[in-house]
Amino acid sequence: MCTGSMRWSYILLSRTSTLSLKIWWFSLIRAHLSSLI
Repeated sequence: MCTGSMRWSYILLSRTSTLSLKIWWFSLIRAHLSSLI
């Protein structure tokens, strides 16, 4: 039970970190494109 909750929290954490990473990359690319224009 404890290991199961740890596993679930790890999956949740990894998913949220991947999402924030995508958002960070998107904002970075957008800032780069706006600076080019």
